[in-house]
Parts: sequence; structure tokens; C-alpha cells
Amino acid sequence: MGKRAINTTNEKALGRESEGSNKCAINDGNFSPKVAAQLNLDLDDQHAPAAPPPAAARPARPCSTSKLLPGDKPRTKLETMLRQFVLGRNFNRFEAEDHHDHCLHSTVSTLQNDYGIKVEREFETVPCLRGRSTVRCKRYWLDTSPDNIAAARALLSMMGRS
Repeated sequence: MGKRAINTTNEKALGRESEGSNKCAINDGNFSPKVAAQLNLDLDDQHAPAAPPPAAARPARPCSTSKLLPGDKPRTKLETMLRQFVLGRNFNRFEAEDHHDHCLHSTVSTLQNDYGIKVEREFETVPCLRGRSTVRCKRYWLDTSPDNIAAARALLSMMGRS
């Protein structure tokens, strides 16, 4: 199959794709980026949806923090996890999901590198795939030296909560 056959196939796919939708076929290298962008623009102009209403005409969406008190602010994941560590809890990355921390290792890194809070860690093996396999991950907890605990509590109070 020669290069012309590949281009013909792409042209057929492009024709089918553009007939049924607002976007052209995926550019797999047979069109230059400039031509592919122009094809997308041409199709978007032909099938452009009506302009959205101005911002003043749109109803206000309820804020997700509407249940907070007037002067209250939502807690950050850094503050949430630091509070949990100060309370003596320890987590691996999967348990931290319950506290809305999807990147526990990044949170720990920020606590250590930006704020000087020492966090201990140890590898552990946890079950996955409904017990059919295991995965290795780290468990994190706050270093229990009095100076470190005092620094963590001071950071919490600086964040606006005691």
C-alpha cells in the first residue's frame, strides 16, 4: 500500500467524519498542523453554536462553599493533611483519598521543603485488585519530636485555624 493509498483513506475518513460532526478526523501525520488547524476552524465556523448569553443574563450558580460561615474559608489539602498528622494519624496514598488528597507525596514534600515540618515514611505493601495482587507504597506520619510538633501546630495557627 503506497503513500497515496494512505492519503486517500484519510480523505475518505475526513469526509465521513466531517459530515456527521463538528470536528475533522484525527490528524495522524498526513496533514500539516497548519492544514489540520484550518480544517478544524472551517468546520467550527460552519457548525458554530449560538453565542452564549452575556454574563449578566445568566443565573448565578450556587457556590460550593455556601455551607460555610460568612467569614470562613475552605480548608486547603495542605492544612487538612497537616491537621490529621498533628492529631497523630498516619496515611498511605490510598487512605489520604478520604481526605481529598490525591497526591499525598506532593503534600508531604511541600510540608518538608517549604515549611520545614519533618514527616517520617516507610514502605508497606497493600492489597489491590480486590485482593488478587499487592502494591508497594509509603506510609507517612509526623515526626514526634517536640520541636517538630510545635512547628506543625504553629503552622496550623498561621493558616488561620488552631
